[in-house]
Amino acid sequence: MTYRVHLIEFTESPMGLLAKERAWYGYFNQGARWKPDGREAVLIADMPAEWRLNCVRFLERRASRYARVYARGCEAELWHALNILNGEMARDSIERALDDEADYARTDPTEWITTTPLYLALATGLPVKGKKLRRLEERAAHWAGCEWRRGNTAACSCEQLRQEHIARKEAAHDA
Repeated sequence: MTYRVHLIEFTESPMGLLAKERAWYGYFNQGARWKPDGREAVLIADMPAEWRLNCVRFLERRASRYARVYARGCEAELWHALNILNGEMARDSIERALDDEADYARTDPTEWITTTPLYLALATGLPVKGKKLRRLEERAAHWAGCEWRRGNTAACSCEQLRQEHIARKEAAHDA
């Protein structure tokens, strides 16, 4: 039976779930593609800034969960490496490196997620503060909700969504 975790296909093997965990490890250690849930992978370089910002925030919100998955992936990668490497020094080196990665992910998930190649590729070129960031946040707030952009309607609701977002923001500020 063949499974797919984001960009990586794997076949169930004697390693069982280890192949799935290794796939997650590989996904966070690449920076070329983003895999939306239930859709085809897209090149990060082709993604608009609004979408990339939403993806970055998505990863930040789920950093603890992904850190646990990543740490298990490190362990699976270690198990795999120990079964193919010869030499005690090589094994010790790989074991230390992967243990350190897993510990870092578990200890500070929010910091860890920002150092992954996937996150860095998504965040490249995004503003980090000021008016440019606020304008991008406004556009990104309704980016995912625009039915026209998704091809579900003939009319764009972006302006309506933008106005609703501004009203919510002002209401929250006044509260």
